[in-house]
Amino acid sequence: MKWFHHDCSAKHDPKLQTLGSSFGAEGLGIFWCLLEEIGLQSDTFHLKVSGIDKEKDTRYVDLCQKSGEERANVAQESFDPNHVPVFTLKLLARNLFTSQQRLHRVIEASVQAGLFDSAKWAKYSILYSSSFEQRADNYTRRVKRELESRRTFTAHCTESLHTPSEETQTSSDTVAEQSSPRTDIEQKENRNRKRTEQTNMDSESNRADLSTTCQQEHRSLQKMRVAPTQEEYVRYSFILRKMIAEWNHTHSVVVKWVPTDFELHRLFYGGQPSHKQVLCERMSELEGRVVEYPEIVLRAARRMLESSEKRRVVNPVGWIWTCLHGNGDTGTAWLTPVSSSDGR
Repeated sequence: MKWFHHDCSAKHDPKLQTLGSSFGAEGLGIFWCLLEEIGLQSDTFHLKVSGIDKEKDTRYVDLCQKSGEERANVAQESFDPNHVPVFTLKLLARNLFTSQQRLHRVIEASVQAGLFDSAKWAKYSILYSSSFEQRADNYTRRVKRELESRRTFTAHCTESLHTPSEETQTSSDTVAEQSSPRTDIEQKENRNRKRTEQTNMDSESNRADLSTTCQQEHRSLQKMRVAPTQEEYVRYSFILRKMIAEWNHTHSVVVKWVPTDFELHRLFYGGQPSHKQVLCERMSELEGRVVEYPEIVLRAARRMLESSEKRRVVNPVGWIWTCLHGNGDTGTAWLTPVSSSDGR
């Protein structure tokens, strides 16, 4: 999100007045900074705060491991936790220029005042505001619609196979029947039988063509082991986010990066398939097993974290991308296979 609507009369809202009466201008500033952080890091308008309650953190991890149907039936949660950025309380307090204790008290007061969803905070320590989602800019709404459209693309490919040619054939036959006298029952039955056979043949042909069109690129990429399925993408995204959160929790030098959906799609799906195939084959040859491309992305992310201890990484996405694909000019990727002149 680039920006959100902020009413000039917001401070007169009863909920914000309750927060202001308890914490003054500092509390109001922390609240608005929380909204800025949520908008900056997430297209889902949710933000998970870890390190406050181990039971809630464990419950959140269990929720991430459930499928969408299981979440809806058992946990009764409609949002996807794997697309929710995770911040430790320590890192979030540092970003908001306050202490962990002060931030925690302001969040609890904001939840009690109704500024954040109380149920999600009580169960998972997740910050979510429905009114904030309504204040999103037009760009963010469009991105969200595109993501939802992308997730349902496969379902659309398997919908009705009724084609214009079938409609034309059916219409022509209907007109013919209406214009012809029903004097020969046997002749009509023959026509119906032939029409049914032709329709079945056309339907089978159309089904094969549609299946080829919708799955051609997917089969090609799967064969090259470079494109994760939607389920794999969700799992690897969660692993990468968790890796960064755990690193920041255990190291003094933190990486101020919570990957967004847009950035993760670029890392896991972007780049030339031929180049990614070469990387997979190279790593598989070195390790004696099949190494898929998402695993290589995670390794590049790990290298980025290790490098951050020696020198601050300003652009983590660009750092990882350069590791995998080079910098676009004379630089090469760190996993580019060794040529024959290098001693192989």
